[in-house]
Parts: sequence; C-alpha cells; structure tokens
Amino acid sequence: MGGLDQRDARRWAAASLGLGALILCGGLGAYGIWDPWELDAAELARKPEGPLGAPPLAGWLVGASLGLFGVHEWAGRLPGALAGVAALAAAFALARRVTDAKGAAYAVAIAVSTPLLVLHARHMFGEAPMLAATGLLGWSAAELSFQAPRGRRLGGQRRAKKEGEEEENQKGRGQRKKTKKQR
Repeated sequence: MGGLDQRDARRWAAASLGLGALILCGGLGAYGIWDPWELDAAELARKPEGPLGAPPLAGWLVGASLGLFGVHEWAGRLPGALAGVAALAAAFALARRVTDAKGAAYAVAIAVSTPLLVLHARHMFGEAPMLAATGLLGWSAAELSFQAPRGRRLGGQRRAKKEGEEEENQKGRGQRKKTKKQR
C-alpha cells in the first residue's frame, strides 16, 4: 500500500505502540488514589462478586491485579493501562488494513491523544477493558469484511488456472489427433 518495507513497518509499529504504552503506563503510581471514585472502584474490586450493576471485567481485572501485586495505586491502575495499550494495538491493526504502517502509527497517535482513552486507561474507575474489547471487535469485523468471498481466494484461482490448463491440453490433444489423421 505504501513505499515502506517490512522493517520500516515494524519500526513504525514499535515506535507508535511503545510511545502509546509509555503515555498510558508511565507514572501510574505517581499520584494518590482519587477519593471517592478510585477508592470506591478499589473497594468493589476486592469483593469476589464484583461490582453490581456494572460490567464486571474491569472490576475483576483490578481485583486480580491488587491481589497479585499488592494494594498500590499503580497495581489498581495497571489493568486499565494495559487494556488501553490493547486498544491502541487494535487501532493500529485496523488502520493497517486500509493504509501503510506510517498511517497506522498516525491512527495510534490520534487514539492516544483522546482524553477519553487516557482518562479511562489511567484510572481504576475507567472502562478501558471495554474500549479494548470494542476495538478488537471492530478489528475482527474489518478482517472479516476485507476477506475475499469463498472460492475466490488463492485456492479458487489455482483451481480456475488448473481447469484452464486442462482445457488447453484437451484442445492440444484434439489438434494432435487431427494431424495424425491427416497424415
């Protein structure tokens, strides 16, 4: 799609996703828990049944992180930040379907500059896992919609080419038979 080779494409992917990860994951413990929002989220995440009336994934991830790493600000915010990085990766992959790696890196830069993603990815009360799931769903839908219809892929092309060769061979055999009869 563009003039970038494979190595340049990998560099653009690594640079954009690395910078996005640095923005979303850097300094997660540099400031205290926001009272009451993050405090409520951390308290609900400690309960095994999770928060009632809310999608449970974010609460489960925060609870697992607090259980694994201990009760720290950064531990409660880490699942959201990693989910934000996953959302950036989905944005890169989705944009890569329609443009080159440089254009996909711009898509990541635009996504990481949106306050909604940054806010949800850097706080315990955020819904970054839901944003990542939505991004991955969009990427999956794009992958399915950009695929060639069944029977028209490379295997179908090979089949058509083989059938064409068989027809030519049959025509060639018929012409050889005519030349033998003529002798």
